[in-house]
Amino acid sequence: MYLAASITARGQTPHQNTLLGTLEIRRHALIDWHSLYTDDFMYQSRCWEGGCESYCCTGWSQVTRSFSFMEQGGGPLLPLFAGEYEFLKHSGLLQDTFEETHRCKTISLKNGAAFSIDMVTCKLGGVCSDHGWRPSICRLYPFAPAVTLEGEITGLEKMNLYDHFWEDLEATGPCTIVSMSPEASGGFQRLCKGLMQDPRNIFLFMARSLFVQSVVDSTREQQQLMTDATPGEFFSHWEKLYLLGKLFDKDQVNADLTALYEEFALRYGDPFSSPGSQCD
Repeated sequence: MYLAASITARGQTPHQNTLLGTLEIRRHALIDWHSLYTDDFMYQSRCWEGGCESYCCTGWSQVTRSFSFMEQGGGPLLPLFAGEYEFLKHSGLLQDTFEETHRCKTISLKNGAAFSIDMVTCKLGGVCSDHGWRPSICRLYPFAPAVTLEGEITGLEKMNLYDHFWEDLEATGPCTIVSMSPEASGGFQRLCKGLMQDPRNIFLFMARSLFVQSVVDSTREQQQLMTDATPGEFFSHWEKLYLLGKLFDKDQVNADLTALYEEFALRYGDPFSSPGSQCD
C-alpha cells in the first residue's frame, strides 16, 4: 500500500479548468523526468537474489498469501507520482501491462478539495520490461522520506504498510535491504528532491506518512490482533478488520488529510502549486 496524485481545488469553473490545464503543463516541466529516470541508483545490486523471493515485485506475496480478498490482482498496485504516468506514456516507456491496468482514483476531502491518484498494477513478477525505467515508487522501496512542508528530508520511514509489523510479530521481514550506502543515499536524495520540485509530491509523501502511521497506530491498539501467534494468522485477521473498517477511523484520516491540504494551500497557494484535473 502506497500513495500518489494530482491536486484539484474546490469550485473550479470551466474557464478556470482551462487555465489550470496550462499551468499544469508548466509545473510538470519543473521535474526533469528524463534525468530522474536515467539516474538509475540501486540500494543493492540484484537484491532479489538475497532470499526475499522478490517480495516487493511479486506483490508482498509473503503477506498476501494470508489474505482472502485484498491484493488479489496478480501483482502489486503501484501509485505513480504527479505527472509520472504522463511522462512514461508520452515517452513510450511504460512497462508492459501498465497501460492496460492503469486507473485513476479521486479522493475527496472534507473541505470540497480532492486529489487524484494514478495507479498501475504490475503483473511482471519481478521481470521488468526495462529495469532502467521502473517507476519511482519501485526505486524508493523499501524507504520513503519523512519530509517537511518545505520539502526538506528529515529522515527515513518504511514505505510499505505491511513492513511496519514484522518487528511486532518478532519475525524477520522478507526485504533484505535494511540500510543505505552513502552512494545509494545520494541517489535516494536526488530522486526525492527531484520529485518534490512539484509541490504535489511533497503533499504525497506527507499524506502517505499520515495514512500509514494512522493504520499502524490503530493496529497496535488491537490487543487481540497483536497476540496472534504467527504472521500468517496476524495478516489474515488484519485483512478482515481492515475490510470491515475497524482498523482505523476513516473520517479522522480524511480530516487530517484535509488539514494537511489546507496547510499546503496556505504555503503554496490555493489550488496548490499544481492543480491538475480530476479522473475522467
